[in-house]
Amino acid sequence: MRFVSRIVSVEPGLRVVAQWDVPEQAFWTSDHFPGRPMLPGVLIVESMAQVCALVGLSGHDDPSTVGLPVLVGIDKARIRDVIRPGTQVTLEASCLSERRGLYRFGAHASVEGQQVASAEILAMAVR
Repeated sequence: MRFVSRIVSVEPGLRVVAQWDVPEQAFWTSDHFPGRPMLPGVLIVESMAQVCALVGLSGHDDPSTVGLPVLVGIDKARIRDVIRPGTQVTLEASCLSERRGLYRFGAHASVEGQQVASAEILAMAVR
C-alpha cells in the first residue's frame, strides 16, 4: 500500500516533504469507526515511515544498489489529532543519524499546518 500521493521537496539524503490525499473511501472507512470514520493510527505511522524510506533512498545516485528499506523500530510515536477521510496530510521526514546501515529518522504529519502526529522511525537497508 502506498501512502504518498506526491513528493513536494527533496534534500537528497537529508529531508523529504510529501503529501498524501487520504481517500474518501478505503478499506478502513466502514469499520474505523462506524458513522465517524478516521484514519487508523497505524496507517499514519506507516505513511511517515514511507517518507522516511524516501529520505534514505534519495541520498544515493542509484537507489537499487542500497537495498530494500525495512522498518525496524518506532520510537516516541504520538498521535495528536484525528485525520478524517478526504484530508490532505503533509508528511515530513529527515535523517537524524546513520550508523552501520541503521538509520534513525524524525518524522511528522500535519494537516493545514497543524501537527497531528510524530515519531522517530528506525530503518535498515536489506539486500
